[in-house]
Amino acid sequence: VYLQFFLDEVLKVANGPGAFPGGFLEHWEQQKQHLSVVLPQSPDAVQIMTIHKSKGLEFPVVIYAFADDDASRLTKKTAWVELDDPDLPELGPVMLRLDRKLEKTKFAPLYMGEASKSKLDLLNLIYVAFTRASERLYILAGKLPEGSASGPKSVTTLLAAFLQSASLYQADTTVYTFGDSVTAKASEQGSRSSEEPSPEFQSAEWRSRLIFAARAPGSWQAEAPERIQARGNLLHQALSFVDYPATVPRAVKKLIQLGLIETNEADEIAAMLEDIINHPEVKPFFSEDCKIIAEKEILTPEGKNLRPDRVVVHETHTDVIDYKTGSPQETHRAQVLHYASVLSAMGYPNVTAWLLYLEGLPQVVRA
Repeated sequence: VYLQFFLDEVLKVANGPGAFPGGFLEHWEQQKQHLSVVLPQSPDAVQIMTIHKSKGLEFPVVIYAFADDDASRLTKKTAWVELDDPDLPELGPVMLRLDRKLEKTKFAPLYMGEASKSKLDLLNLIYVAFTRASERLYILAGKLPEGSASGPKSVTTLLAAFLQSASLYQADTTVYTFGDSVTAKASEQGSRSSEEPSPEFQSAEWRSRLIFAARAPGSWQAEAPERIQARGNLLHQALSFVDYPATVPRAVKKLIQLGLIETNEADEIAAMLEDIINHPEVKPFFSEDCKIIAEKEILTPEGKNLRPDRVVVHETHTDVIDYKTGSPQETHRAQVLHYASVLSAMGYPNVTAWLLYLEGLPQVVRA
């Protein structure tokens, strides 16, 4: 289960911006102290939670450990009050410490009210703790006080008062048992055991999870159409990492880190990227004098997400570019024009839409 949890964490990081070995190691160093394995519920599972969190739940066996809650711990320690002191008329609200010394002052009702609220909170707390078990309840309360206490001061005084009222209290007795020992029915035990998770590693053979899409590329080449399309997709991905010509090496390195290319392919891919961005019609889209926004999502007023491949913001105008493979189609033009209209509505100046076709020699088409 620990290995499965670790692989889930790897997958989560791999699907995000830190999808490279160094990114995962950095994520792990930052988060490893806060990560924990989430185990499925089973008859052998032990859940540790606060009484408040257990409210509304039910368990076969409940252990109320450290049953020493005290009403005084639940009482507010301070309160803001208006003194209204004639000798100090300019003194505004003050923070007053709530303790027994207030019983003989004009603030006695405030203190008594807070004390009553804390006793009620204690009773509510005990009610929740004592009613979560369906079969057995164990209360570890420590030594019970001798003599009766006035009012619900603590869990131990309430337990002692109950035992004394039932004539069961004995000073030298530390264990009290009530009711019959209840165990789950055989049928319930059988159904529970069948729900126990298998200790074996849960995985699946990867070949059975592949889904093949049967569709022809936009530009059919009988020799190797899949390779042409794959190369276009790879260049599309690589261009999303390139801001300016100087960042080409960084983009190629990231492709290697993501496992998209081998090290021996780096020079070839770098040359392809250089050919594209240095093309006379493409070069203005990679100028260092512009602000580049690559692969950023836009949320429209209709709640839809748009993701233009590249937005180039100049001082006087804006270019939005979408990368495509295959032959030009009207749907390509409609898509990038829609990007342009949304950017115009967002306040970008003089937006022009472009299509950059990546197969063969770069082809720039104004939409």
